[in-house]
Amino acid sequence: MSTSLSTGRRTAEFAVALRWQNATVLVHVEEDLDFYSAADAKKLLLDVLEHQPRRIIVDVSDVFVDSSGIGVLVHIAQRVRLERGAFELTCSEPLGELMRVHGLHTLLGTNARHDPQRADRRSAAARRQLKTAA
Repeated sequence: MSTSLSTGRRTAEFAVALRWQNATVLVHVEEDLDFYSAADAKKLLLDVLEHQPRRIIVDVSDVFVDSSGIGVLVHIAQRVRLERGAFELTCSEPLGELMRVHGLHTLLGTNARHDPQRADRRSAAARRQLKTAA
């Protein structure tokens, strides 16, 4: 008897928009930064560092980031700091809180962006749960 397990391998999807202003580059991540895209993301971000920006701002506020993505961000931040540059991360409040809890906010220069629509959706969901529980 043989068994097999499908891995459900997803192709990597990693897209960014780059905007240079003097020696600063803004990297706006447009696709999830996760296990499937981590290798491509790391390669792209290292390629950006080859142009020696003094400051790099990575914006992941609109995408999902898992532990593999966080690993890429930590690696890039460390590399930027070794080259005496500045690294900043713009992210959602929940990811910013996760970074703070794990002490990564200082390394990543985390700037958590408040999303009022997300907060409104959470509040509405909480009210619905209270009504159904009553």
